[in-house]
Order: sequence, then structure tokens, then C-alpha cells
Amino acid sequence: MENIIFLNNLRELLVGVSALIAMGVVLYFIIRYQTVKFLRQELEIYKDKVDRLEKDLEQYRRDYQNLESAYKTVKEKKNYLKQIIKEALINKHTINGELLEEVRSHIKNNGTK
Repeated sequence: MENIIFLNNLRELLVGVSALIAMGVVLYFIIRYQTVKFLRQELEIYKDKVDRLEKDLEQYRRDYQNLESAYKTVKEKKNYLKQIIKEALINKHTINGELLEEVRSHIKNNGTK
């Protein structure tokens, strides 16, 4: 009789321990599932961020190329205008002389009244 009571108690103890182990395993898998789900969501968020950063980077590259092209154009025009100014300064004396000559000629031809 004593053995039967002991076996019944042992069986109840084993059932209780088995139930605790089963609940622990279920809890572990629930936590694991939620962790994996959370990590997948985080991964998607980071993928979206990377995609946006790649698009931004491509836009910045295009903007840089446009700015570089505009800079070259402005630099060429600046150099062209510098050349015109240099030529004008070189020819200033000649131009002033020619204008003075035309004014004198005009005065001489029209006379003074």
C-alpha cells in the first residue's frame, strides 16, 4: 500500500514536472517566434532604409554631375570673357586713337560754326 501511494505521488510529481517542462518548451517557442518575427520586421525596416539611402545617393551623384557640368560651363564662359577683356585692354589704345581720329575728322569736315 505504501508502495502504491509512493508510486501515485511519484506519478503526480512526474506529471507535474512534465507539464512544467511542456509549458517551458511552449513558452520558449513562443518567445523564439516573437523574437524572429521582431527581427524580420527590423530587417525589413533596414532594407527600406538602405533602399532609400541608395536612391538618395544616386540622386546626389546626378546632382553632383549636373553641378560639375554647370561649373565647367561657367568656367569656360569666365575664361572667354577674360579673353575678351584682355583683348579689349590690349586694343584700348588703338580704339581710343581711332575714336579720336574720327572725332577730329568729323570736326574738320563739318567745320566750326
